[in-house]
Amino acid sequence: MGDVSTIPEAGRQNPGSDKTPSSSALQDSTQSDELEGVMSLETALVRALQCVGDMVTKRKEQNSLGRATGCDVYEVRPRKSRDGIDLISDQFRYGPIWYAGPDAVRNAVAYAKYRSLSRSQRAKICELDDFGAVIQTH
Repeated sequence: MGDVSTIPEAGRQNPGSDKTPSSSALQDSTQSDELEGVMSLETALVRALQCVGDMVTKRKEQNSLGRATGCDVYEVRPRKSRDGIDLISDQFRYGPIWYAGPDAVRNAVAYAKYRSLSRSQRAKICELDDFGAVIQTH
């Protein structure tokens, strides 16, 4: 029978191998470092894809609320001081436009329609009451 030391077993080195147990441990630690690097890269990619997915979901939610691309949105709501109404839009550079008088709502809606026609885009104009509920949509 052969010598017991020449039979390869799990956890033992072959007799002709030039690897020592310390170099094997070094190779295992290098492989674990590479594995950790790959796992951290994979984690970073998953997080990036989740962020992109969140941005797409957010954009779809905005479009489902009526703020579609190619559509200007205007709100006509009473002022907090109750001395007229405000025409509000994201398109206004300096904030809302204040209208006063008996024809304030009519003038605000007419301006919003005129502005949307000159921009070649459709307008969605919502009249709101004091509590923010929609009264009428144009």
